[in-house]
Amino acid sequence: MFPAVPEPDVLKVWRRTGAYTPLKAEVAIRHRKVEDQVPVESNHRKISSWWLTFKNDEVCFERSAGRICEMMLGNVTHLEITRASRDGGRDGMGKYRLGGLGNGVDVEFALEAKC
Repeated sequence: MFPAVPEPDVLKVWRRTGAYTPLKAEVAIRHRKVEDQVPVESNHRKISSWWLTFKNDEVCFERSAGRICEMMLGNVTHLEITRASRDGGRDGMGKYRLGGLGNGVDVEFALEAKC
């Protein structure tokens, strides 16, 4: 048998009266400043070279970004790059595994690649 978990006060009020208070979350979207997104000098040459490779071919850039996503995250179980236009701003859709093989859960994610 599991130990009893104390009931939150808001749950007690709801059970007693039927009145509820909506939960509110803090705003989670914070945009970085331009200077926070510019690469440090030591990586600038590598990133510039990569960008120059794809600057005239956004479709290949999206495929490359998808492959980098797979390599960096490691638990991507499926990734499909979307068509070049009319894709709703999403450049890829995929599944990411949370947990292990026996007890894991796949969650969906969207990829947006901006050259």
